[in-house]
Amino acid sequence: MMKTMEKRNFIQFVAGMTGYSILLGVSMSVIDSGNIEPIWQYMFALLPLLPFSVALSAIISTVRNMDELQKQIQLEAILYAALITGAIATCLGLLEANELIAHLPIIWIPAAMILIWGTASALIARRYG
Repeated sequence: MMKTMEKRNFIQFVAGMTGYSILLGVSMSVIDSGNIEPIWQYMFALLPLLPFSVALSAIISTVRNMDELQKQIQLEAILYAALITGAIATCLGLLEANELIAHLPIIWIPAAMILIWGTASALIARRYG
């Protein structure tokens, strides 16, 4: 069963990511309509960061409340995620710089890092039993 703090952080994370998803769609629709001034386009483009920061805060709080073994697992997982994501980004950057592949939006880097972090966390946790 989830502890009260874990449950609160989970709800905060889900609310933040839900808000991010909704505002991402709204901001893209508003910007694509072309009916707003350029300065407002910047504001609408960055609007999803507000609920995203709520989700990030929940992750930080969750990690702070972990025991030492869980923190060790997360440290190793984030290290793997950073190194693997960095290696992939460097490879793609070199290919893109030499015009061997099309431009890839940078927005995929955090998504890749989170995916690798989650996968690494599960694999490393298995190692510790």
